[in-house]
Amino acid sequence: MKPKIKDQRLKINGLIKGLIFHPLFAGSAIMIVGSNLANLFAYIYHVVVGRLLGPVGYGELAAILSLYGMIATSFSFLGLVIVKFVSASEEKEIPKIFSWFSKKSFVFGLILSVALVLATPAISKFLYIKSSIILLIAPIFI
Repeated sequence: MKPKIKDQRLKINGLIKGLIFHPLFAGSAIMIVGSNLANLFAYIYHVVVGRLLGPVGYGELAAILSLYGMIATSFSFLGLVIVKFVSASEEKEIPKIFSWFSKKSFVFGLILSVALVLATPAISKFLYIKSSIILLIAPIFI
């Protein structure tokens, strides 16, 4: 093998290794593989549970999961707010910030749970689900 070709192969191998071990590429690959695995497991879960519960039971489960998802995802902004405050504060202020957010989120979760309990008859009637099933969601938000 000629030295020039060997040098080219070493450069290409070094370039490929550098690309694979680059933090951006490695992090992106982990995210892609992880999210695809999560989607695979979610698919398997829904197939198995759909078979076990039947159409009516699976429909109730899907309605409850959708209701929970709508309420829970509306609070995803809170994580960004907490990160902003914690990153802008000094280390000695972090326990105060954590305590303040804990108190406020507990009160808000309690208010949300009470509102959900009060709205249970209307939600139950709208979704054609037993009200006892909807009442099981309320403690989750506390």
